[in-house]
Amino acid sequence: MSIIARCPDSKIRLFCKGADTMIMARVMPRQPRITNVRHHLEEMALAGYRTLCVAEKELSEAVYAKWSAQYDAACVALTDRDRKVTDASEVIEKDMELLGATAVEDKLQDGVPEAIDALLAARIGVWVLTGDKVETAVAIAMSCRLFTQEMALVEVRERDFEGADDSAKEAAVLRGKQEEVSMEQTRLHAELGSNCGPMVGLVVEGGALTRLLTSQHEGQLIDLCTSCKSVVCCRVTPKQKAQVVKMVQRLRKSIVLAIGDGANDVSMIQAAHIGCGISGREGRAAVMAADYAFAQFRYVSRLILLHGRAAYKRNSEVVWYAFYKNWIYNMVLLYFGFVTSFSSQPLFTSGLIAVFNLFFTSAPTVAFAVLEQDVSMATVLAVPQLYLETMKATRKEFLLEQLWWLVLASWHSLCIYFLPVYSMSNPNKDGLTYRWEAVGATVYTGIIVTVNLKIALRTRYWTWVNHLCIWLSIAIWWPYVIGYSAVFQVVPVAGAADMSGVALEMMGGPHFWLTAIVLVPAMSLLPDITHMSFQRSFAPKPFQIYQEIEWLKELAPETSRTLGLTPPHPNEGGAGPDFAAMELGVSEPAGRALRA
Repeated sequence: MSIIARCPDSKIRLFCKGADTMIMARVMPRQPRITNVRHHLEEMALAGYRTLCVAEKELSEAVYAKWSAQYDAACVALTDRDRKVTDASEVIEKDMELLGATAVEDKLQDGVPEAIDALLAARIGVWVLTGDKVETAVAIAMSCRLFTQEMALVEVRERDFEGADDSAKEAAVLRGKQEEVSMEQTRLHAELGSNCGPMVGLVVEGGALTRLLTSQHEGQLIDLCTSCKSVVCCRVTPKQKAQVVKMVQRLRKSIVLAIGDGANDVSMIQAAHIGCGISGREGRAAVMAADYAFAQFRYVSRLILLHGRAAYKRNSEVVWYAFYKNWIYNMVLLYFGFVTSFSSQPLFTSGLIAVFNLFFTSAPTVAFAVLEQDVSMATVLAVPQLYLETMKATRKEFLLEQLWWLVLASWHSLCIYFLPVYSMSNPNKDGLTYRWEAVGATVYTGIIVTVNLKIALRTRYWTWVNHLCIWLSIAIWWPYVIGYSAVFQVVPVAGAADMSGVALEMMGGPHFWLTAIVLVPAMSLLPDITHMSFQRSFAPKPFQIYQEIEWLKELAPETSRTLGLTPPHPNEGGAGPDFAAMELGVSEPAGRALRA
C-alpha cells in the first residue's frame, strides 16, 4: 500500500508499507540498515508479532507529473484496466529507501483455541490463509491449537523451487513433499498409535503458491494439503486467498466457509460458499461482503456445529414431510379415479381442496422447522462429533430416505382410502348408503389425523408451540366441516351445496369414528412405529445414543427418589455423564447407553 504526499518542506515523497518480501524487492540494494532490519524481523516473527516494512522515495516534480499522467490514463482505461493500473504502480514503487519495520502484538480473541478444537474434533478441515511471515503464522497456529507440539510440520517454501525451471521439476518437488508427509505420518503412527489420525501440519509460502496454483499442479497440491490435518498458507495475497478457496471447491467438491476481518479478506469471503465477517478494528469491509457477521471468532463453532447442523436436519425432515403428506393426498385421489373411470367426479369438494395445506398441515410444519432439536444445544456443542452425521450426508442417502418416506406414504394412503370406503359401503342406521361427499370427508379426516400424528411422531423437542400447532390443526377440522356443511342451509352458496348436511350424516354413525379416528391412524402408523423401534434398538444413530443419555440424566433424580436412594452430588458424576469427555463409538457412557 502506497501513498504520495507533498511534505511540509514542499518535497514530494512516496511512502510504501507492506510485507517484508514485497518491500525488500522494491528497495535499493546494499543499504546499511537492510541487514539489521532483517534480523529484527526474524526476532519479532519468532515472538509471534505481526510485522510490516516501511520505505520511502523522493520524487521530482517532473517524474511525478509524468507518472501521474500515466496513472490517470490507466485509471480511465476501457480495456484491461486492472493490469494497466498495476503496471503504473510498479513503475513508481521501485528504488525506494528502507525506513524500518513495525511489529504489532495481535492477541487472540477469547475462545479461539476452543473453537478450533471443536471444529477439528468434528473433522472439519481448518486452513489459515494469512499475509504474515512464516514464523509468525506458525506461532499463531500453535497458540490457537491449529498446530500442536505432537504434530510434525512440513514446509513448502519458495526456496524449495530454486532451480525448478519447468513444470516437471516443480511436480518432482511436490512429490518429495508428499513423501515427506507420508514418512512423518508413519513415524507418528508408530509413536502415538494408528488411531491418532492425521498428525502432520502443512505450511505453504505464498511464493510457492504462485508456482503451484496452476492447472498442472493444482491436483498434486490439493492432494498434499488434504493429506494433512491442518494447513497454513502464509505470505499470500488477497488474490491467492480466493484462488485457494476456488481450488478446494472445484477439485474436492467441498462446501467452503471463509471467515475474515479485513478488507484483504473480501475476495476470499466472496469466493467461498459461505462468507463470515468479523466486525472489529479492521473495519467493516469484510462484514459488508459476508453472509454472516459476528463480533468474535469463537461464534463460528456455534454457527456451524449447532445452527448449521440443526438447519440441515430440520430442512431435510421438512422436505421429506412435504412430499409425504402431498403424496398421500394425491394417491387417494388416484385410487378414487379408478373407481370413477377417471371422470370428473371429485372425492373432495372445492372447500376441502383449497384448505388442506393452508389450515390443517402448515402450522405443524412451520413449528417443526423452527423449533425441532434432536438433542439439546449443550450436547451438540459438547460433542462436536455429532456434526459428522450432516457433514457426511450425501444426495444418495437423502433420496433413499425420501424413497422410504414415499413407501410409507403409499401404505398410509391405502389405509386412509380403503378402510373408510369399504366400511361406509354398508348402509347407515336409516338403511341408506353414505353419499360420496360423506365418504370423501371421512377420508379427508383420516388424512388430517394421520399426517399430523406423523409429524408428532417425528418431533423430539416438544414446546407449547408444537402442541398448539399439531393438536389445534386436528381440532379445527370439526368446527370447519360442521360450519361448511351448514352454510348452505343459511346462505345458499352454490359451492357449498354438495356438502350440505354431510357433517351430521358422517358423524352420526360409528363408521366415521372407528375408521377415520381410530383404525386408519393406528394401521397407518404401525409400520412407522415398528421401524423406529427396531432401528433405535438394533442400529442406533449417534444422536439417538445421546438422546438416551439425556433421558437417563433427566430421569436420574426421579429414579433416586422412587428407590429411596441418596441423589448423587453433581460433581460425583452421578447426575449425568460428562458430554465433553465422550467420543462417539468409543466412550464408556455411550456404550452403557447403547446397552440400556
